[in-house]
Amino acid sequence: MKLEKRILDFLEKNNCDPDTIESFPGDWGNRSYLRVMQGNTPRIIMVCKLEDTGTGLDEFKEIGEWLLENGLSAPKIYNIENGSDGNPTLVLLEDFGNTYCSDYKLMSQCIAAMQNISPLQTLPNFQDSPVYEGHRRVMDWYVPCYLKAKNDKDIVAHYLKIWNEIESSLPAPQLAFAHMDFHPANFMHLPEREGVKQCGILDFQDGCIAPIAYDYTNLLKDIRKDVPQDIIDETLADATHHMSETQKDSFIKWYKFLCLQFHFRLVGQVIKLSLVSNRHDLMGYQPRITRYIRDELNDPLFKDLKDFFDGLNVKWTAEDLDIDMKYIARDAF
Repeated sequence: MKLEKRILDFLEKNNCDPDTIESFPGDWGNRSYLRVMQGNTPRIIMVCKLEDTGTGLDEFKEIGEWLLENGLSAPKIYNIENGSDGNPTLVLLEDFGNTYCSDYKLMSQCIAAMQNISPLQTLPNFQDSPVYEGHRRVMDWYVPCYLKAKNDKDIVAHYLKIWNEIESSLPAPQLAFAHMDFHPANFMHLPEREGVKQCGILDFQDGCIAPIAYDYTNLLKDIRKDVPQDIIDETLADATHHMSETQKDSFIKWYKFLCLQFHFRLVGQVIKLSLVSNRHDLMGYQPRITRYIRDELNDPLFKDLKDFFDGLNVKWTAEDLDIDMKYIARDAF
């Protein structure tokens, strides 16, 4: 494997063997990952531009240390070499191995453990995060590609008005730390550890203070796979069993709302990444995302939104899309 001189220099500084290096796939961003041996111990090198780490490496480091201090498993950071002049930042990390966590009870216990920790005061609020505004992407990217026409002048404003009215009707949520990307591929199984530490937490740099239902939406309505209904029911029951009826009602309403928010964001995001970043492979998730949306819009909570999209004659399908930049407005970016 041919490596840039800067990476080779980084390996040498950290006593890592370049002959053992191997690459493996990253995530939806432009980060890439390398596995390498440091003596007899495997390590991970994360290669990233600061803008591709969400809120940045400072937050990655701060949240990771906070998780470790509170008895959870985040990868230890051994060295950081900051990039400059367009060069990526290099991070030497603890290696959590190749086995994803598949135990939903363990992962839900991990959510509960993170929520029970006194949160960092420096974390942003969900309403101030880019994820919060992401539900607009259904209008900016999916709707024009489905209707094969640019949006009319006032259509996005009408959608946002309905969305905001629904959100305003919800009870006040209980707030806590949210990972914000809590799907099984971000959690590794560490069988040599005990209890919730068996769940190795990755990709937490976008963590914020959010309604406690948020991470359950990512876990149970993942776009990569269908979660069996009995597991969904059991997980939500475990999450709410200690709550009063009022708290439980709030949790479930926010769970439904955030599931739709999540899928409205991603149904547009995969189109955006296909057009802007040539990530055409991500379009393979559209059938599951649109199926989720069809089911979610049938809930009475979203009647006004369903009527809005029915009035536009928007059908939730992956087949009738014309993925073309000519339909996309400038403010969609």
